[in-house]
Amino acid sequence: MRGYLIISILFLFSITVSASDTTKVFGVDKRYAGVTFYLNDASDAISGREIKVKQLVVDSVGRFEFAFKINRTTPMRIVVDNYKLRFVAEPGKEYELLLPPVKERTVLDELNPYFQYTVIPARFSNATKKDLNTALLGFDIDYMRIYSEYSVKIFRNMNIGDLPNKIDSLELKYSEINNSYFKLYLNSKITLLNYKLKQSKYREKAFNLFNSNKPDIYNEGYMAIFNEYFNEYFRNSRMIDRKNIGKILERDDALDGIVIEMDKVKRFKNRELKNLILVKQIYDESYQRLYAFPDLIKLLQSIEKRTQEANCKQLCSSIYEQLTRVKHGYKPYKFKLTNESGKEVTPDMYKGRYFVLIGFCNTYKGEIYNELKLLDMMYSKYARSFKVILVFRGEDRGQIREWGDVLNQNWQIVYSDEDPELLEKYNVKSYPTFYLLNREGVMIKSPTRLMSEGFEGDLRSSLGRTSRRRRR
Repeated sequence: MRGYLIISILFLFSITVSASDTTKVFGVDKRYAGVTFYLNDASDAISGREIKVKQLVVDSVGRFEFAFKINRTTPMRIVVDNYKLRFVAEPGKEYELLLPPVKERTVLDELNPYFQYTVIPARFSNATKKDLNTALLGFDIDYMRIYSEYSVKIFRNMNIGDLPNKIDSLELKYSEINNSYFKLYLNSKITLLNYKLKQSKYREKAFNLFNSNKPDIYNEGYMAIFNEYFNEYFRNSRMIDRKNIGKILERDDALDGIVIEMDKVKRFKNRELKNLILVKQIYDESYQRLYAFPDLIKLLQSIEKRTQEANCKQLCSSIYEQLTRVKHGYKPYKFKLTNESGKEVTPDMYKGRYFVLIGFCNTYKGEIYNELKLLDMMYSKYARSFKVILVFRGEDRGQIREWGDVLNQNWQIVYSDEDPELLEKYNVKSYPTFYLLNREGVMIKSPTRLMSEGFEGDLRSSLGRTSRRRRR
């Protein structure tokens, strides 16, 4: 009996510990009944990519609750219709969310490739003046007032002699907030303020900040000064001779070679900081086309493999996925959707046997109907060599039957609403968008030309190259 009692106490204790370790965001707002909310991790401040953590549908009376686990204070976003609610989540805390006025996304918003969410701070009814999110919001408002006032004065060549006193007053105002995340955030933003306003001490402050603090990719203040200071750092600093970068990147020991070059400059001593600098440069330079893309990716993989920091490994993985998701020569995101017969559809189902054309379409544009009509006419010529997967929007389900005359019965028809990340993973900005994968599931046309613009020639040449390789 005694043993049973001890076990019961330990079991109840484990439940209590587990519950207290869970972070919650909850609330009630009947205006949003039936609306889908998304909770995103926004800790990748280099690429700006957000990772979906959870999603839910608000119940009929307006209740909602996200329960999740984090091991450190983390930047988060809650996607609500046209809004992104910005906040940082602390482990084990509970947040009662107050929602903004309803602003529904329209069909035009969905189809607009340049649509931007309205990003606003999240508000919580159970927050106090010293809560982290309250302090961050208050500080940001005060910070921007100073920056706006003095950036204008600098532009107009006015006297800014009282600026140091304003900065000192700003630091003093928030000196009672005893939170390590907030302290690093404040210190970083003050350093950034000095940097932006070109104050004489900004270099010294920046060196001290980067050398005395462990890099914190989760702290939005730290990453703000990091991204500003190390913007195009390969080109704008004396850290490394950029003429040698291309040659070093071609070597098998590229990471060692570049670190040796970085070590010649004694200014920054932290190896973790240097890794983070390299990750940012890889991301930035991958869009500049000055260095071979495969060499940059190889360097990124070397950093991920050799770093001891779990946070850096996670960031490398996120950047790799972001850069290669629809890149020629790399395997794209593997989705699993169900067709109208209830069977699972994935590009891998054709791996080793067929080329795969993945098309993202909707039923709102007549041009798409014409493209699919041309594809249907072309398909009969090459059906033995390639397969077609068409991804429509969820709202198109009711219209698909009316398009039966151009939708070949051998094609797989699926819907993107089954995987909310799918359109973002394939970088779909407009309809139609087509991608061509080879038999190994590797992207070879990203995106393809439209049927009316010469896709058949691209397909024929791709199939021909494969046939020649097989004969050899």
